[in-house]
Amino acid sequence: MLQKLKERKSTIFIIIFVAFMTCIYAPLEVYALNSEEFWFTLGDLLYIVFACGIVAMLFALVLSFCFRGKVLKAYEGILFGVGVAFYIQGNFLGLKLGSMTGGAPDWSLYQLRFILNMLIWCGLIIGMIAWNIKSKKYADKIIPSVSAFLSLVQLVTLIVLIIPHLGEDKTPACGYPTDKDIMSLSSNENVIVFVLDKYDNQYFKELLQKEPELKSELDGFTYYSNTTGCYCFTKYAIPFLLSGKFCYQGGC
Repeated sequence: MLQKLKERKSTIFIIIFVAFMTCIYAPLEVYALNSEEFWFTLGDLLYIVFACGIVAMLFALVLSFCFRGKVLKAYEGILFGVGVAFYIQGNFLGLKLGSMTGGAPDWSLYQLRFILNMLIWCGLIIGMIAWNIKSKKYADKIIPSVSAFLSLVQLVTLIVLIIPHLGEDKTPACGYPTDKDIMSLSSNENVIVFVLDKYDNQYFKELLQKEPELKSELDGFTYYSNTTGCYCFTKYAIPFLLSGKFCYQGGC
């Protein structure tokens, strides 16, 4: 068994690269960069992604023992091509979808990008299969080395990303919004908030440029031009505005 594993050293490096990136690195990166949007902690997620990663690695490795010769090289080429395509897609080909308003994006605007992405993916996968079969001498050295290097880069990046979130506590604070005395106003001290649903700050900036005289009509109001919202759906944004706290499952 050990001898068979040694014979598949190149395959093992490729499998580790692809499984680590897709099953471990990607979900943990999403969590680390958006942790305030989730109600669960990093500890709740770690065992799930690592379990998925290990299962994926074992499945891909066991499947590799069904192949030999050129078929095995084609299998390695497919895995490595998919891995490189995922890496390039995640780091260099991301779409800029504009402001998150809660509405569905107009995907027709990105058809050319979809076609370009598909061509890149197909080209990488087919190219890696052909190269791994025809240039076995060089591919057996370069592909495992690249797989190991990219895995190491992502491991270091992931460690840096998740360290600030270790041991964090997301237990909801005691408290709740209420409509008690909602219609009661003070005779001279009131703070009234007008919330324009789906009204992006960019719209207001454009309006002021077109009609600068609006500034005089808004005399006495305070304009916070650099305010950034935290949610793209009304039912989450309003509790945040009222409480000043991020809303997780169970409360704010």
